Amino acid sequence: MNKIFLVLLLFTFVSCASNPKYKTKNLTEESSPVKKRVLRKIVPKKEESTKFSQKGMEEEIKTWLGTPYHWGGTTKEGVDCSGFVLKVFHNSANQKLPRVSRDMYKVGKAVPRDKLKFGDLVFFQGFSNKRVSHVGIFLGEEKFAHASSTYGVIYSHLYQSYYKKRYIGAKRVLN
Repeated sequence: MNKIFLVLLLFTFVSCASNPKYKTKNLTEESSPVKKRVLRKIVPKKEESTKFSQKGMEEEIKTWLGTPYHWGGTTKEGVDCSGFVLKVFHNSANQKLPRVSRDMYKVGKAVPRDKLKFGDLVFFQGFSNKRVSHVGIFLGEEKFAHASSTYGVIYSHLYQSYYKKRYIGAKRVLN
């Protein structure tokens, strides 16, 4: 009985040994120029993998819609306007920005309102002062995404009277 058990046990171990079904070629071997060219196209360069993607940013913004406003917040539990912009740019474009809107206004290239593109930052002033106190992300067709202190993360229109009166300018921080 023990011999049968040992034979079965030995058979089990032998049958479980790795036996590759396919042979693989070492990629470091010399290969034809055609194969090298194909491999270069399949494997993206580092620069390409961190490139800005409008679709990626749109999807990231959608995940934040409805997030409640919380002054100083940077999470989906609660976020303020600059925290929202900071997180969207970091998560979708690997872009680092300053933490507060007035410092964000100091970076990038100024863009006239009629030349705005998707991803440009749009800035607004407060009620009683002329300083930057609010920021959003331009989406196109005069719309922008932002964290409203009343409604949380929403889409708004640049020409709504509230925002039209307080618009200060825009900056392009993405290439």
